[in-house]
Amino acid sequence: MKQEFKGFLKIFSFTFRQHVKTRNYMISGILIGLICLLLPVGIMGFMGWSDASSESTPETEISGGKNPGSDASDVENSGDCEAIRKIYVVDADWDALKDPDLYSCLNQADPARFTDVVYEAVSDVETAAKQAKGSKDTLLLVTEEGQTGRVLNVLLPEDTKLTEDEAGLYRDFLYQSYPLVQMKKADVDVQAASALRVPVETQTILGNQAAVGDDMAGEEPTQENQMEMVKKVLSMVLPYLTIMLLYFMILFYGQGVATSVLMEKNSKLMDMFLVTVKPGAMILGKVLAIAASGLVQLFAWIACLAVSFMSGIALVKAIDPGTDMLLIQVVESFGQLTSGMFSITGIVFALLIMIGGFLLYCALAAIGGAMASKPEDLSTTNILFTLILIASFFCALYSGVMDGGGMESLGFQVYIPFTAIMVAPGMALLGEMSIIQCMISLGLILASALIVIWIAGKIYKLLIFHKGDPLSIQKVFKLLLGK
Repeated sequence: MKQEFKGFLKIFSFTFRQHVKTRNYMISGILIGLICLLLPVGIMGFMGWSDASSESTPETEISGGKNPGSDASDVENSGDCEAIRKIYVVDADWDALKDPDLYSCLNQADPARFTDVVYEAVSDVETAAKQAKGSKDTLLLVTEEGQTGRVLNVLLPEDTKLTEDEAGLYRDFLYQSYPLVQMKKADVDVQAASALRVPVETQTILGNQAAVGDDMAGEEPTQENQMEMVKKVLSMVLPYLTIMLLYFMILFYGQGVATSVLMEKNSKLMDMFLVTVKPGAMILGKVLAIAASGLVQLFAWIACLAVSFMSGIALVKAIDPGTDMLLIQVVESFGQLTSGMFSITGIVFALLIMIGGFLLYCALAAIGGAMASKPEDLSTTNILFTLILIASFFCALYSGVMDGGGMESLGFQVYIPFTAIMVAPGMALLGEMSIIQCMISLGLILASALIVIWIAGKIYKLLIFHKGDPLSIQKVFKLLLGK
């Protein structure tokens, strides 16, 4: 068999160069690459901008001060909350005669800050500014309706002795506490509502580890428990992703292999190929070339997606530093929890098994191309490739591995080449397979790929001058056996 594949590199080099130069290959690669590069970052950027612009919490402004929501600790280091004793409030919704203590509820918001401030209603900004001019302990609070919510303007009076940092300290306090005023305007009991603002801590304890007794009540889940939980989720998700990715890649590029093999029968290149190399070498070179071109596209698209998601996260954080976008939280928490979960050995074996399995199915597609004499015959001659692919797909899909059963639910499927490529990569990545098991599975896949390529070469040689309707699979194998 060694001589059968001699010279395949010449075929590989020629076919690879010709294939990547085709218009369809270049257009599809560039178009899908641009979609992968621009779509995620565009969607994330739009969502981040929408969330930032539709924020319904009160906005605060200060003349010459910092932006709303800045870190309060920076202000506390440079300002004095005791320096502010009085606030002139310009609020068209506040009827001081009916509810003179409306804003006084802010004194109950934080026991450590602004607990003794006098709030006085003023009809307009000019009057408030005139009364507060030159004061040492007074600020102006002007409220108005904005497009997305209530706008709170914290203003420094003219010739005031207060600093911007001191006003900024109150601004940050107001940003957090103003909902109490809104509650009181809605006739909600402020003291009762304050209980809703008490921080709540949550914890998750796995079922079989939780019902141990009262001593578990206050414990947080350990790092090992979290890792096990993430690993169980990944053991269900990764096989799905692997199966779907390989299924569509094999369908798309397998057809390309069959077409490429068939094309040589109808061109003068076939004469030159068969003089310089054997059919097995020609099939092997073509299978490797088409598979390599497909993998180049795939890894390029994955790289574009990774760059796009990282850029999208950076863009959202630049638009809204305090963003709570679920996608960003999932990515960040996933990165922290899976840190150290995947080994280099598992990643390498997972990639090798996927590549080897991809070659195996491309070799199956080459049999269909070798049996066909014209392009319209491929739908008939590729029946073996299609049946094996669909059967393996459903065997992997209903094997139980997607239920988190791991290797216990798989058994022999990781050693059958046609199903192993769909389930073994995820198991290898998660460390469910030992190195020996990975090597056996990979070896069986590669050996099967070479055998199928050798068979495809024999069929190609037997049927190279065959014209007319394609032969059945049974007749082709009888010819192979000399019958």
